[in-house]
Amino acid sequence: MTSRNLVLLFSAGFLVAVIQLLAALASPWAAIAGGFVVALLLPLLLRFFGVEIDNLWAGPLTALLASAAGVLAAAIANSGPDSVYLAFAPPAAMLTAAAWALIKGGGARCSLCERGLRGVAFECPRCGLAVGEQCCWVHDRLRCRLCEQNQVPIFTADKRWWDQNFGPRVRQGQCQVTLETAENVDLRGCPRCARLQSTEAWDLSNGECARCNWVVEDVPERLRPYVA
Repeated sequence: MTSRNLVLLFSAGFLVAVIQLLAALASPWAAIAGGFVVALLLPLLLRFFGVEIDNLWAGPLTALLASAAGVLAAAIANSGPDSVYLAFAPPAAMLTAAAWALIKGGGARCSLCERGLRGVAFECPRCGLAVGEQCCWVHDRLRCRLCEQNQVPIFTADKRWWDQNFGPRVRQGQCQVTLETAENVDLRGCPRCARLQSTEAWDLSNGECARCNWVVEDVPERLRPYVA
């Protein structure tokens, strides 16, 4: 968790602790009800602040500590025979927060960062992992963050496939993407506009020409839903 998220988590915990304090000062029963409010309000505050928590139990633990701090302050300020019932508020806050975390986090999770898959998720055509749109999907490359970092190819290395779909290897010129010459890379021209790109560059662009938007016909089945 980043330092920013830690600060925001502490701030949200402080706010719900104040709410717990005010409820505990009203009455012991209000304090117990305040424990439930703390558990339900905390994740809403974290979402408002844009805080992403990777640990499933960070939220329930924060709710427990915030509720305990609130009732402890109330017990010190207004001790009485009924103050013993204040002790039920922190467990109520933690159990409610834990149940909510299990409900929200028990579904599908991103295969890379383990965050819950909220909204749109993608199955990477290169490795097959299910990843979240906001965290680990690289939109302009149509692949997951891990495949982008490791330059995982999707097209075959079989020269016959390249000859069939792009024509014979070009022996002169340079790649329009990497600027490498035909002596160092396997150059293939776009069948529509003749733009020269290396096989690695064609793989990088998922078989689509950057100039005329031609797309190779023999697209792997797992990539087909993502390309025109």
